[in-house]
Amino acid sequence: ELKSPTKIIEYEEIGTRYAIDLVVRHNYLSQDCVFSDNHGVDVIMSIIDILENETVLIIKQNGPDGECPPLTPVWDLLAAELAKVWGVKEKYISDSLTSPKH
Repeated sequence: ELKSPTKIIEYEEIGTRYAIDLVVRHNYLSQDCVFSDNHGVDVIMSIIDILENETVLIIKQNGPDGECPPLTPVWDLLAAELAKVWGVKEKYISDSLTSPKH
């Protein structure tokens, strides 16, 4: 609520609703990447509703921790699964950033 055009006397603070907890373990049974120093990892990602104090989503994924052709890095796989489950369109770069405006 504005008291005057330059002074705010009341506002609704935007808070944090969710937290991400990552458990990352080196997968000693997986093969290391041949053309990089990356290696396989097992990741458990939990999404926690901190207002309700409950876990709302758990995603388990394994894969390389970085570039390791032809395998997809585990972080990309986690992001894709989170976007799918959460109902978000998976688009990392907007068209406005990739195409010049005339």
